Amino acid sequence: MSRYFEMLMEDVRFREGLKSCMNCGICTGVCPAAEFYDYDPRQIVAIVQTRDEEQIERLLKGDTIWFCGECMSCRPRCPRGNTPGYVIQALRTLSQKLGFFVESEKGRQQLALKRTIGENILRTGYCVTPKLVAPDLHPEQGPVWSWVYRNDREIYCQFNPTYVRGRAPCAESTTPRSASCTASSTKRAVRPSSRTSNAAPSARRASWDTTVPTSVISWMYTPAIHRTRMNRNWQDYQKEIADDRYYYVRSCIRQNFFPGSEKAFLDIMHDDLGRDCFDDPLHTSCTGIGYHADIVPLETIMTVVARQFALMGEAGYENFISSCITSFGIYTEILATWEEFPETEERAREALYKATGRTLVKPKNLAHTSDVVFHHREAIAARARHRLVNVLTGEPLRVVEHIGCHYAKIFPKSGVGGSEFPYVLSGMVESWGGECVDYPERRHCCGFGFRNYLVQANRGYSVANTQKKLESMAPYKPDFIVANCPGCAMFIDKWQYTIAEMEGRTYGENGHGIPVLTYEEMAGLVLGYDPWALGMQMHQVDVEPLLDKMGIEYDPAAKYLGMNGKYIGQPASAIVNCGSQDTVYNIKQ
Repeated sequence: MSRYFEMLMEDVRFREGLKSCMNCGICTGVCPAAEFYDYDPRQIVAIVQTRDEEQIERLLKGDTIWFCGECMSCRPRCPRGNTPGYVIQALRTLSQKLGFFVESEKGRQQLALKRTIGENILRTGYCVTPKLVAPDLHPEQGPVWSWVYRNDREIYCQFNPTYVRGRAPCAESTTPRSASCTASSTKRAVRPSSRTSNAAPSARRASWDTTVPTSVISWMYTPAIHRTRMNRNWQDYQKEIADDRYYYVRSCIRQNFFPGSEKAFLDIMHDDLGRDCFDDPLHTSCTGIGYHADIVPLETIMTVVARQFALMGEAGYENFISSCITSFGIYTEILATWEEFPETEERAREALYKATGRTLVKPKNLAHTSDVVFHHREAIAARARHRLVNVLTGEPLRVVEHIGCHYAKIFPKSGVGGSEFPYVLSGMVESWGGECVDYPERRHCCGFGFRNYLVQANRGYSVANTQKKLESMAPYKPDFIVANCPGCAMFIDKWQYTIAEMEGRTYGENGHGIPVLTYEEMAGLVLGYDPWALGMQMHQVDVEPLLDKMGIEYDPAAKYLGMNGKYIGQPASAIVNCGSQDTVYNIKQ
């Protein structure tokens, strides 16, 4: 046996990821990286299976293993239960352990990632903080992000200032989150719309618990075949979601780009639904971006996850919910790894106690925050002040939902409806009066790809994946896009600016972009929250056309006000912007 193969076998991900490959090529067929790189996961698995030391060493020293975006699209599709993405993770870890990564161009990029993401984790406790995303290094973020970056304190202090650590804005604040910077709290708009009905959504909505949803007909199957498969998935992919008493864990990306969404979620849980949702200031990032960029070792992330669970237990909770999709995937993966390989749990327990003196307590229930909103969707519908309906035509809004890859691709049973027919966002949309639009690339990755975006030279991969999705959905003329992954929402929003600037191509109405919402923002609009208190001024693609369709009244002059109600300037205009550029602002000193 090859010594490299023996070393790979020491990694539990490798043992789990390579079972009995028959080299059918399905993994390559569904792989986003295979479409845009000279990359073939089937060939990599075949090479590893040969146990040929010379061939494996060439893999460890070459560029090929660094192309994978770790979306894990390969996992649910493999007929033999393999996960080529796990094999890639094990190869990358071994390449760094042996020092082989420096012999390839893509491998050497790990040094830059360790010095940015890695150091940020050590300094702040999070993978990403606002000051790390400098506009000169991230021009694709567009003029809205440049405006946010210039006015960081004024903007972030309207939401959750204590969440951002280290050198980021409001770090000196000691105010509890629940009482922080109340100048613009996430409350309902002062003036309810006179153009919308306050009636509850119609009785045509199907119940998740008893009825198979009927709104989505797959483009690649006949309705009968689709219905048969969905019925089968309906039985196989149910999920227990706790009703109350949640231990809430925040997201690195969401706190940067959609801080109002996290605040909205907590406000909805507390104020609208009367649920106990504990926002613990002691928790840190799960370090998921670092893990999937292959700079945080598996053993380290197990210890970090163990600490998060220990904090939950110390706070007196047992229902653990995560705002980040990748975090949710990691928590799910670690719990499954501990069950499959008990020795890894024991090592994590020992490392946790040695490092912190804490004791691991595993959660009784693990869910993503989109699961929680889905669980309470009918209660939200009963309190709705607006519906996902075009008030001018009376027709349901056409909605494209995008599910983050790590929600159900790594472990299909962890997501409502599984990986093929996830219903977590569709259920919300239908309950609130909208209509989900199917399109060919509906389940395609947004293209984040971790190191494929984090390293500037690799960003073509990311934007190409997003463009493929946008080109595919454009003919169906969606009114907006909703995503349950903060990274996906950010990329689908920002990349529209990049594509417009590079190619002059836009995908929305009247030559503008398609608005992109988080599910928290969608729920907030339905409940009557003010769009600027939801943080929707931080979107690159303007949301005003959607607000107008829903009959939501808003104050244009309030869009660019800081935490004390003062006008702080506005972003430069861009092709995807469609809001008024000549608004007369009432600047109060």
